[in-house]
Amino acid sequence: MPAENNHRLDIPTWPLESEAVRVALATVYENGDWGRYSGEMSEQLCDRLSQRFAAQQVTLTSSGTIAVELALRGLGVGPDDEVILSAYDFPGNFRAIEAIGARPVLVDVVQGRWVLNASQLGSAVTEKTAAVICSHLHGDICPIQEVFAAVDRENIAVLEDVCQAPGALANGFTLGTQADAAVLSFGGSKLLTAGRGGAVLSNDAQVHQRIKVFGERGNLAFPMSELQAAVVCPQLDVLDEQNEKRLVAAERLIARLDTLPWTSVPVTQDRHVFYKLAWMLDPSVDRGQFLHVCAELGIPLFEGFRGFVSRSDRRCSKPTPLTQAERAVASTVLLHHPILLADGTTLDQLYELIELAFKKCES
Repeated sequence: MPAENNHRLDIPTWPLESEAVRVALATVYENGDWGRYSGEMSEQLCDRLSQRFAAQQVTLTSSGTIAVELALRGLGVGPDDEVILSAYDFPGNFRAIEAIGARPVLVDVVQGRWVLNASQLGSAVTEKTAAVICSHLHGDICPIQEVFAAVDRENIAVLEDVCQAPGALANGFTLGTQADAAVLSFGGSKLLTAGRGGAVLSNDAQVHQRIKVFGERGNLAFPMSELQAAVVCPQLDVLDEQNEKRLVAAERLIARLDTLPWTSVPVTQDRHVFYKLAWMLDPSVDRGQFLHVCAELGIPLFEGFRGFVSRSDRRCSKPTPLTQAERAVASTVLLHHPILLADGTTLDQLYELIELAFKKCES
């Protein structure tokens, strides 16, 4: 069966159908909380997240993007402060820093990876540095302990962006439990999805008090609704099971395709979580041509983030070379997570199609 004759891969629709989610929505309708500012589901979700992430304080938000800004405000970041982040990251994190009036300071990523290079922090920290954002991206895990060792924890806050990696573990710890604060996203494509929504997690009550003061405008300006909270709770019950299935599929894809001209996430003893499975194409491969062929074959591969390496000096500081981030921006391709929940037949077809795409690019 030639894979190229298949018009479409049998990719699961996201979010998956869920009887538990349907029941949760019906409950909110029946008790009337769907039309209230807050209720039992928000309280339940806060409790569940508090237990899962060992966080004494949980603030639900209208999105993961605003959660980053609110977390920075909660950590005391203000105008004219500096916030360090990777030059390859989600664009909303850069904009969150700007929204506060602080200045983004860019550091490079680890070679061949998509996470902040902690060894560069010494060159990036100044007397104005207020925080570092550590994003866990594309199944990769930011070396949070190395970040802790590189900065003055008394004066510099560390914020974990766990939006792509809920349920991941590193060195025996759940991601999002070690920093001064962490953020989650419940956006429409996320592994925990409510269409929109997010959360700030911390053990520091002052962080959440600052968020509350900023967001209180007669009522909360950045809330998550009862309907949204209702659908996240049952997804927490199946998160680990789904993460494990995605991990097994990702490991098989990486291993089977490792002879092709690209490299992927170094899967370690940690528990990696794949919202996106990423590869960096070798310089010999034209990414535009490759993705065009992939689109023709129905392969769901897409460009990675555009990053910030080309942002002007007016908007950010670049105290270190950003060579690896430039490579990540130019060569990253991403596979979205739903196909990692597909059956073995579909994954076999995907292998064949990706191999075929590379062959077409060679001819």
